[in-house]
Amino acid sequence: TAHTSYPVPFILVDDERKGAKLREGILADIAPTMLEMLGLPVPKEMEGKSLIIA
Repeated sequence: TAHTSYPVPFILVDDERKGAKLREGILADIAPTMLEMLGLPVPKEMEGKSLIIA
């Protein structure tokens, strides 16, 4: 399959982060974002960064 650069919506629902801003990102950023939301550490091997702007 071919990869494209078409934007894909990412909907974040989290009562603890009402009003949080998200930066633009890539697919690799989804897992670190979810780990942050769960309060779990992000492994150093992961290349992505959380989409949540602190």
